[in-house]
Amino acid sequence: MSANNANTRLRPSQGSESDESGIINERVLVLIFESIKWDIHTLCSTSSVNRKLRAIANRLLWRELCVHRAPRMVSTLANGSNNNRIGGGWHALAKLLFFCCGSESTRNFKLSRDLPGHFVKASRFSKTSGRSFLSKKCRGDLLYVSDPCEHPNPSGGGKEDDVGVYRGVFKGFLKSRTRACLIGRRVELEEKVRCPYCGAPVWSMTSARLVPKSAARRLGSHHGGLEYFVCVNGHLHGTCWLVPLSSDEDDLDLDLDDDVDGDDEDETGAHEVDDMVEQRSKFLLYGALVFEWVWKCKNQTVFENKGLHYEQPEIGELVFVIRLITKKLDTITPIQAEVEAILTFCKLVTNNMFGLKKRISVRNNTKKKVVIIMGATGTGKSKLSVHLASHYEAELINSDKMQVYKGLDIVTNKLTMEEQCGIPHHLLGILDPYADFTVDHFRDMVVRAIESIVSRGHLPIIVGGSNTYIEALIDDEDSKFRSKYDCCFLWVDVPVLVLDPFLSKRVDQMIENGMVDELRKMFDPNVDYSQGIFRSIGVPEFDQYFRNESSLDKETNAMLIQKAISEMKENTYKLACRQVEKIYRLRDIKGWNIHRLDATQVFKKKGEESDEAWNELVAGPGVAIVGQFLSKTY
Repeated sequence: MSANNANTRLRPSQGSESDESGIINERVLVLIFESIKWDIHTLCSTSSVNRKLRAIANRLLWRELCVHRAPRMVSTLANGSNNNRIGGGWHALAKLLFFCCGSESTRNFKLSRDLPGHFVKASRFSKTSGRSFLSKKCRGDLLYVSDPCEHPNPSGGGKEDDVGVYRGVFKGFLKSRTRACLIGRRVELEEKVRCPYCGAPVWSMTSARLVPKSAARRLGSHHGGLEYFVCVNGHLHGTCWLVPLSSDEDDLDLDLDDDVDGDDEDETGAHEVDDMVEQRSKFLLYGALVFEWVWKCKNQTVFENKGLHYEQPEIGELVFVIRLITKKLDTITPIQAEVEAILTFCKLVTNNMFGLKKRISVRNNTKKKVVIIMGATGTGKSKLSVHLASHYEAELINSDKMQVYKGLDIVTNKLTMEEQCGIPHHLLGILDPYADFTVDHFRDMVVRAIESIVSRGHLPIIVGGSNTYIEALIDDEDSKFRSKYDCCFLWVDVPVLVLDPFLSKRVDQMIENGMVDELRKMFDPNVDYSQGIFRSIGVPEFDQYFRNESSLDKETNAMLIQKAISEMKENTYKLACRQVEKIYRLRDIKGWNIHRLDATQVFKKKGEESDEAWNELVAGPGVAIVGQFLSKTY
């Protein structure tokens, strides 16, 4: 991919090529990556360097990396448009293109020990191979599958029966025949296996008996010596026993004559990056970071004040670089200034800047780190928590006092297993519906969960809408929570007037998903609606309907159910108002340092524009804030 092609494909940045807000021009950053041949190691490291670089990487660079590695394949997967959505995201697809996940022993494929993953410098993805993996019922699907990476037999049995590890991706998996077939056969998602590329749950195609014999022939594997999984986002990974190369090889029906495929991606070693280029690429990116920093703080003298605290490390060693760059900013163009900043940085900054990523560790601090996500119901708190947990080694702790109970999953709006994306969740669906769950219970259980999570070196993320319980946890003098834990508060905020129609639609969707039947099964005419899960919005509202359902005519029942739905919508809106008021009180009166993420535009836009707004205004900033929070040491 040439630099000129890259320029024509990108959206122009707003404003000048590098305005005084400190925004790095995206075209320049793409050109930098172009010059270093898209080193994936460097691209991974940028996500923890800087909020802007992380946002740009998520929005732009991962997509460009995929296009650079496999342009025809990516064009086909995205219907010819790089802006189309890819299942699991561009980051997951890039990982699949560059990384062999290795393998672990499963019930269908026995290994004496696990096979480690590794980066792949050259690999080929073929639609022809993909067709061999599809049963007759699924032949209309489009699937790319790689050639297998050969691994020595982990049993130590010499050269025979090596293990092949392969990977692939479906186009439009949500609408594929394969997915419909898996669901139609009621194949259950695997409990212990997750997608190594996006972390989503997987189906075993072997257990579902959807692996045709042509797949083994295509890979050069024993019949029956093959297993593969497909995740809910359409990523494929699997293992096979490779037939040893011998004089008997001619007896195998490998069926390779149709291997010529105009859309196959044949990657060579042309993109190999040696150590010097990799080191230079890091200098370039950190140089871009320094330029943004300098441009934003131009004409200020705060650099000389050693007493101020900065997020960027080793500021004293950068003073000389900053002075050299700032002297030239007024005499050269913005693009020249960027180049000058990068070149100067390359010459003068030493390797100690490379410690940035290592600083982001839960274990490096005296105080244990905890992230707390707040917000009104329906704003996307759970979505953000899963997104953060996919970037950092994190586990989630539920702080919704109704979701802690078993049952009423639709009413309480619990995340499904698919939506949890394999992230461990604590305090979710664990209590009997009639049990008491007080603030004291919540506080004790959360502290135990935090200690357990931290002991594994993971980051605890508390998420939920019960702000009173959060306040009791944080400000409890007996437990001394604040003295033990360093907290980062994120607030996903949407004005309630903007949020209200979406809350109303959510109730309608809950009705369509079977909420009335769910409530009917739980209905108890003698229940106390101030007890347990029966306090949930939606339960008491339907009491009158269920009490009279069998004795009234259809028209009256229809009126009662509409009344219950209206009351549920009204009470949900009131809950959102109370939650927002509580957060304002915690921030403005109690002085909590809460980072507000304004998601208003996410709800005002639709489709892909809404998704882009979410990534730009909520997900990207959220990841950056947590990254800076974790980088602080005390």
